Amino acid sequence: MACPRKELEAERDICEAPQPPEPWSGILNAERERAPCIQPRLNSSEDCLYLNVYTPVNPAAQSTSPKAVMVWVHGGSFTSGSGNSYMYGPDFLVAEDVVVVTMNYRLGVLGFLNLNDTVAPGNMGLRDQVAALQWVKENIANFGGDPNKVTLFGESAGSASVNLIMLSPMAKGLFHRVICQSGSALANWAFRKSLRGNVEVLINSTGCNHYDPEKVVECLNKIPANEFPSMRLSTKEQENGLSRLPFVPSMDADFLPQEPLQILKHGNFNQVPFMAGINDGEGHLFAKAFPLRERSWGGDNFENFVPKDLNLPSGSAESKQVADGMKKLYFNGQEINKNNLQDFIDMTTDTEFLIPLRKSLNLQANYSKQPQYLYLMTFNGNISLKRAVGVPDLKGVCHAEELGYLWYIKLLPYQQYPQSSPEMETVNRMVTMWTNFAKTGEPTPEETELLPINWEPYTPSNPAYLIIDKELRMDRNIMKNRMDFWDDIYKKYTHSASA
Repeated sequence: MACPRKELEAERDICEAPQPPEPWSGILNAERERAPCIQPRLNSSEDCLYLNVYTPVNPAAQSTSPKAVMVWVHGGSFTSGSGNSYMYGPDFLVAEDVVVVTMNYRLGVLGFLNLNDTVAPGNMGLRDQVAALQWVKENIANFGGDPNKVTLFGESAGSASVNLIMLSPMAKGLFHRVICQSGSALANWAFRKSLRGNVEVLINSTGCNHYDPEKVVECLNKIPANEFPSMRLSTKEQENGLSRLPFVPSMDADFLPQEPLQILKHGNFNQVPFMAGINDGEGHLFAKAFPLRERSWGGDNFENFVPKDLNLPSGSAESKQVADGMKKLYFNGQEINKNNLQDFIDMTTDTEFLIPLRKSLNLQANYSKQPQYLYLMTFNGNISLKRAVGVPDLKGVCHAEELGYLWYIKLLPYQQYPQSSPEMETVNRMVTMWTNFAKTGEPTPEETELLPINWEPYTPSNPAYLIIDKELRMDRNIMKNRMDFWDDIYKKYTHSASA
């Protein structure tokens, strides 16, 4: 899949939909990985819409039955990342006899600018992902893959993207199973109904402040692509509390004609087997920034942590009541400080990851007859992205830690651990469950020495989940005391049965 041709010409259109690749004759040398899409602090390019295919079979032989296909969407806050093998080495997955596809997609302004007009309809990054799925459907058989057995999976912003693709009519029939790791369509950071505020900041800061969307796009087209990542957008809601990302998925007429919550409430989504989960210390992601923002965290600013989807006006009695309840539940009524960062991790793990995922599961269960599987990763091993990049070593499994147990990440020291170590046993267990799901729709189709457990599906009446630690075990009612609090809050303020 190649970049839209206009992006490679003098007259480019930053809002053009992804185009099919130009045909070629003879053998294409595809050994070299291409540059990531435009982003900060990396050698990146607008010529970036490429995907990588890894197969366990010789495509020329065509002597084996078609393999299950796993299509990966990378994370990175919708502003960074790529599908390249330095971070996403496919070694472990391909060894389990599946075809693996990774991709790039447009990021930041170039991926998610939305002017609520046909000249800039929004969600170009998501449309890139759908174009990659369309390419897989049409071509993956040539690489030994089964186009009728495609699992779409991703992490963080990639996970939210995958969940949003589940909700889009544009993606119908392009995938058959979904795995969401630490991100969902209902997360407050993953979607906004409108990007109007940040669009206004963008066009004013660039001098492209025209009333006509066509003139805005014409003006933005003249800005060098590498200047877009350096634009620092600041709105009032980003100054305190947890920063909301400036350019993310939003409503548009074709890809997301309704808000995700409404799509789920009406059952208008692609109903496929679904596997999802979080790590028990996702909030490490925000604790790392604490020293930089300590002055704005605590005291009168605690209301900033009230989930935005409650739609409670800041300063209202209701908002203050929820904030007081949160402070009591997580901090025993104390202010946030460096001595209770663990409590802060628990709170942000819930509000930014677990609550929206659990809500998605419960709403999907109202319509889908397909099984849903929930996991909680609590194994805090030594194959650790957290330690490799210097995140404070607090209790719990940090955001993105599970990636090192599915992908061969060149930064991590796999060679130091024998196959019998807890670290490599966890790699083998997780890779096997993920690929089992891709092949059969069940992560544990049979009990084995490696997987001596039946991972039960999650339903609202039987909220089962798998704990991934040194050993695997099933439990019920994830984070029950904390979720009971949030169930009461959401029932009171949104008339929803559960968080």
